[in-house]
Amino acid sequence: MFESKSDRVVIITGGGAGIGKACSLRFSKEGYKVVIGDFSESDGNATCKIIIDNGGEAVYCFGDVSREVDCHAFAKKALNKSISYG
Repeated sequence: MFESKSDRVVIITGGGAGIGKACSLRFSKEGYKVVIGDFSESDGNATCKIIIDNGGEAVYCFGDVSREVDCHAFAKKALNKSISYG
């Protein structure tokens, strides 16, 4: 289905800080496109900037995984990201 990791998009909830940030950076280093979901806009955008500055592809999406509407927003952002890269 996928030819390479660069064709894949991963959603990391809580991806702006701590373990989530570490996961975001690692997936990017491995060639994945990263959608960072976090309720901290500053943390999420800062992690995206690190990824982009290092040649990766990332986008931030505000949200709280305890809210269904935010989970749908994460998924929509990931689908749009994979289509735009497709």
